[in-house]
Amino acid sequence: MRNKHNSDLVANTNEDIRLELLRTVEATPYFIKKTNNIYKMKKTIFVFFLPVILVTIYAQSNIQSVIKDSLTTKGIPFVNIAYLNLNIGTISDEEGFFSMKKNNDQQFLQLSALGYRNKVVDINKIDSTIYLSPKIEQLNEIVVYGKKNNYTKNIKLGLSAFFTVIKTHLPFGYEFASYIENKYHKKGIIKEVLLSLNKTEKYDFIATYNVKFYSYDSIRKQPGTALFEQNIFVKPENKTYKLKINVENYNISLPKEGVCVGIELVNVENFKTTSMSKIAPAIIFTYTNADNLTWTRFMNKKWGQDSKHPPRINDFSNASIVITANIER
Repeated sequence: MRNKHNSDLVANTNEDIRLELLRTVEATPYFIKKTNNIYKMKKTIFVFFLPVILVTIYAQSNIQSVIKDSLTTKGIPFVNIAYLNLNIGTISDEEGFFSMKKNNDQQFLQLSALGYRNKVVDINKIDSTIYLSPKIEQLNEIVVYGKKNNYTKNIKLGLSAFFTVIKTHLPFGYEFASYIENKYHKKGIIKEVLLSLNKTEKYDFIATYNVKFYSYDSIRKQPGTALFEQNIFVKPENKTYKLKINVENYNISLPKEGVCVGIELVNVENFKTTSMSKIAPAIIFTYTNADNLTWTRFMNKKWGQDSKHPPRINDFSNASIVITANIER
């Protein structure tokens, strides 16, 4: 009886296993189909949210906004945007838009443009639009009866490269300014700027210059207030020559004590540059026995002077800039 019972048990067990296998095989197509549907659904969800994920990552690693005039609400082109405590920055495009990589070690950006008041913003609180306020100066009306300005013929002031020259390659975003003394001590009108340049054989980009004019602050001994609140962009050629920049139509005044002429290297074409990028042409500086009257700065920050001493004792390096002007008789 025990053997027969065991045989029946084995038979029943085998039958149960066979039926279970049949049920598993029958259910397999549905299981695979269901699994494939879940996979496809997950894939669709992932593809749908991928752009959102990428945009979120980009927004977290980049800073972007549009800079506008607070009065006209129009976009402001070529605004300097730089980290407040770091010499890294960019400029806005023709519509006022800018985008730059976020530096988590920095908190503030400085925004500056000719004709506008500087603004410092927190990078963690930047809106889609940033407004800059125009400089509105209160001008006193001057009435002159029966008198016309009587200017002399052209006179030249400045520094030519009479001595050993230095070829200087400044990176984008930097500006140098040189003081040109007015030895006549009379007011005048600036007509032309002559900048000495030197051809560069190997370079990455051709520069664009933004020509600026400042009064001379004799107390701080550095460039003072801007004499002209508009950009003057000039595209030089990569060759050795004197670049003539005609500014006669801008009516830029020449103060009695002299003028500081600034040359800013601007990346208006938004080249992808590095600190090692070489900009052409080279700007010529020259050794003189005068005090060091050339300053540099990055994107409208504080002016500074190079403390290094040139090879020639008691000589200083200054930019070779000459201006042509008319002065009062």
